[in-house]
Order: sequence, then C-alpha cells, then structure tokens
Amino acid sequence: MMTADPPQQPPTTWSASPSPSTSPAFSPPPSSSSSSSSSSLSSSPSPSRNPTETQDRGQDDARHQADLEPSSWSCLHDVHCHIAESPSVVPTAAPPIRVGHLWVMGTHPGDWNEVDACRMAFAPGRVVCAYGVHPWFVNAVATKTLPAPKVSLELETSPLTTYAAATPAWLDLLRERLATNPDALLGEIGLDAVAVDPTTKEKYPMPDQIRLFSLQLDLASEMKRPVSVHAVRCPGKILELFQERAKQLVAALASGPSRKEKRKMYKDRSAAGPSTEHTPTTTPAGAVPISASASAAGTLPTSITSGLASNSRSVVTAAEAAADAAFPPAVMLHSFSGPPELVQNLLRLPRPVASRFYFSFSTVVNARSADAEKTRARIAAVPDDRILIESDLHDARLIDDACVAACRLVAGAKGWSLADTARRTAENAARFLASRGGGSVLKTFRRV
Repeated sequence: MMTADPPQQPPTTWSASPSPSTSPAFSPPPSSSSSSSSSSLSSSPSPSRNPTETQDRGQDDARHQADLEPSSWSCLHDVHCHIAESPSVVPTAAPPIRVGHLWVMGTHPGDWNEVDACRMAFAPGRVVCAYGVHPWFVNAVATKTLPAPKVSLELETSPLTTYAAATPAWLDLLRERLATNPDALLGEIGLDAVAVDPTTKEKYPMPDQIRLFSLQLDLASEMKRPVSVHAVRCPGKILELFQERAKQLVAALASGPSRKEKRKMYKDRSAAGPSTEHTPTTTPAGAVPISASASAAGTLPTSITSGLASNSRSVVTAAEAAADAAFPPAVMLHSFSGPPELVQNLLRLPRPVASRFYFSFSTVVNARSADAEKTRARIAAVPDDRILIESDLHDARLIDDACVAACRLVAGAKGWSLADTARRTAENAARFLASRGGGSVLKTFRRV
C-alpha cells in the first residue's frame, strides 16, 4: 500500500499457523485502537483500508461497471488486494466478483493461511497468492538477530538489528510457503517512512525496514518470484536500494568488452558463418572470460559463472545472471504515488534490471491526490507496457467497482479507451506473472 497519509495501524494480536506441524506464535506490540470487526480475521493485523471510506468510494464508483464491456471482465487483473482480511464476505459477495484474476496479498505469517483460503474459494487459476512480511511488522517479529542480507547496503547504520524467529524463523516459514506454491508471488513487502508503531509512538526504524525488505528481496531473487512492493514517502531509499543491487550488474558489464567491441565481435562472427555460434574455442579479441573476470571482481558467485561460454554472448548472459542473482524477476510498486522522477530513474538502471519494474495504480490511493495533474503526470510517466491496475481493498464486494475506477483513472491519463486500458493492463499483468521462475525473463533480455 502506498499512501500519502499515515496508514491505519494493525489490531492487537496475531498468530502464525503455516502448517499443522509448525505453529509458532508471534506477539506484536498492542495497537492504540481496537478492532470492532466481526470477521474471523479480526485479530489479524494486515494493513487495511478504512471500511467507511472504501464503502463510500465503492458506491460512488458503481456507475463505472456499466462502462466496461462484458468480454473485458474475464481478463481483468486486480494485481493487489487484501480480501484475505475479510474471508467471510468472499463466498457471499453479491453479486459474485466479475474481475477475472485476483492477486491476494499476505502481510505476515498469521494471514498466509487466509490467503490460501481465498484461493480455494474461487475457481482454479483465478487467485494468485502472495506471501510476505509487511514493513509494519518489522518490530512485531523481533525476537533474535537476523542474518545480514546477501547484498550489502550502506544506506544507514543501525544498532544490532533484531527480528524474526519463533521456531522455525519467519524467513524459513516464508521459504517453505513459497516452495509449496510455485505460482505464488512474494508480497506485500517494502518500506514505509510514515507509519508509526502504536506501542512506541515512533516510526518504524528505517534501517530495520531496509534489512527486512532486503532479506525478502534476496529470497525472491533466489526463488525467482515477482514481488509486490509497498513504498510510502521514501523514493530516495527505494531508488538507492535498487541502485545498490544494480552495482553487481554494472561491475559485471564493466569487466567485459565495450558495446562497440561487442558489435564488432558479432559482425566478425556472423561473417565467419554459423558454425562458431555455439562452439567457440577461443575468447574473441577484447573479451575477458566471464568465469575469470566476474568471479575475480567478486561480482558473481562461481555457481552462476561456471559453465558460461567465453564469447561475446557470455558477456550479455553474465549481465543477465548478475541481475537474476540480485533482483526478483519482476518488481511491482503498487498504488504508486512516488514522483515521476522515480519512474525515470528506475528505468535508467541497466536494461536487465530496468525491464523488471512495473507500476500499479488504485483509486483508493491515487485518486485521493489533491493535485489531479500530478496524478496524471505520474501515470503518464509509466511506459505503456509496465502499467497495472489494482483495488488495494480488503472488501471483496468492492473489488469490481474499484478496478473499473482504476481503469478509468489510467485511461484518462493515457488517453486510452476503457476497453483498451483493460486489455493493455491485462496483457502487462500476464507478462508480469510469466516471469515466475525466471526463464522467460532471461530470454527477454538477450540483446546486444
């Protein structure tokens, strides 16, 4: 959730029950306000919207449903919602949800089972599950020192940072949950410079948030899972974090031949005939063997560089491998309310990295902007093939209205028809999901 206002804080207690055999209990600090919900998830502190606000917005947007062609509904993706917070209304939503695909976010181990329950409440293939630990729970999971993230971040220093771990640790629970669902995403994770811990009355420590976020990015990169990112009023931190990770890729590229040299190598190789394409016996002039140069520079682990051919194609492949080691296959900044400059700067990162970023918009966050022109500029800054729509709501009964309203918001900024917006965002969503596993992503980036 990206919101310009301080988000609603979680209720008092929650428990993790990832499986019958492992049921560690977590005890976050008590909330300053109690939940009055009668839902079975009233004790689950997932980030949620103000019910009155979302209900009113849903009623206001109901007129939009008639504007979307019936054929568009089945392909529409709500790429970020929290209906696991209100599972009791999912099977009784009247009328039934028309949006074709729902990406249901988890925010802590205690709601991951409810995410799975949502998947089982719908026809196979309609729900995409996502599991993760939201930054609002960085203090709630604090029980012992975590390992440092694999990518070193020199953004801020912190005293001995602690979190995670009952038995087993939350990170092990997350790995296990992702392993049992190969189609799952990792989310909702990220950074929040606004939210306040209800116990300490202080903002959640940013260094701790960065480490929590980084560990989950490491896991997403390792398991080749796309991520849904919460980033509130921290564009500089988000950019710096991804730039730090991109240094691996830059170092790998710098160790090989220049672009001009690569073009010449390709030209020479083409003139020599196809027989040298897949059976190189020597390193082309000007090229440095990747397995030697990258490993020596400390930019790529041996497990990645081993087996790479020592030719000009290897330089490109090593760049892909470096990006694959440090980045999830796709990254969505959801309910994006950052400045257009953040979009531009992320897209200026090396291509194998920049090509992984997507930006999603919801009316519950993005239509609240006091300056409509800024919202339009923010949407217009996103490339057509990287834009997505979402509800960011927890009430299943409001999903359809919210998604059509989000389509309308994007259509107005892009100058598209409503039907064209539904089609384009559905295609983008399908491409985002196709990155799961990483294979299709590497094929996309093999360019000179």
